[in-house]
Amino acid sequence: MKRFIKNYTSYMRNEAGLTLVELLASITIFILILIPLSSVYVSGITTYGKTQVQTSLRNEADFIIGDIMDKLQNASYFDLDDGTDNTDKSDIFNVLKSGHVVTEANDTAFKKGVAVYTREVNYEKLNESSLEKVPVSILKKKVYQFSPTPSGKEDLYAPFSCDDSYLVYGLFRIIEENSDKNNKRVGIYLIIAPKKQNNDIIQNGQKTAFSNLAEIKAEVERLQSAQGTETATAESNVLFNYIYMVRTELSVNSLSQE
Repeated sequence: MKRFIKNYTSYMRNEAGLTLVELLASITIFILILIPLSSVYVSGITTYGKTQVQTSLRNEADFIIGDIMDKLQNASYFDLDDGTDNTDKSDIFNVLKSGHVVTEANDTAFKKGVAVYTREVNYEKLNESSLEKVPVSILKKKVYQFSPTPSGKEDLYAPFSCDDSYLVYGLFRIIEENSDKNNKRVGIYLIIAPKKQNNDIIQNGQKTAFSNLAEIKAEVERLQSAQGTETATAESNVLFNYIYMVRTELSVNSLSQE
């Protein structure tokens, strides 16, 4: 037992700790490992945030298109109408063209809204002295657009259902197949971007939110100038991480007769 205690005491006396050089070397190795891992972590966070925004923009587009489909399908008939939207149609068209969503030469055939007509049947008296009521068909018109409804005109105009946290601009066009008037579709062209709440935020060299169409247009032009228009495609919109542009077409059978 005494021999064991003697050997243990000798061992403890001879045990040396880490030298300063060894400690510095350990810290250096740890930092060299940590820096790449931190870059991967930050990159992953940024990519996740960008993907989340893009998914939200696509979901909002699907929601708006579904709302438009619902209004057109429930209409007795409809027509295209610019409504009271004072947004410059040519600016919307040019942004969509920059995103390769439209290929037409000009915006002549496009409108900024849809006029929906619905028939209602009311029962009214033949005259003041009559007790008998007869059915009377009434045609009502309401124009749906992407701009707010003018005050006092709620019976005539209404906005499409959109999340208030996004900027939404759109155009509509009637498409005929080989000049066949019995086979028509309505083209829907949308621009959707996050609405700016505070100051500008730049991520990966791109603005993440906007105040109006002018800012969206300026950002599209800036990115195209920096990266080249061949990078953007109508299918992927890979050039614009925070501006979503989409085109879809709906078959219609309730278009107003010419």
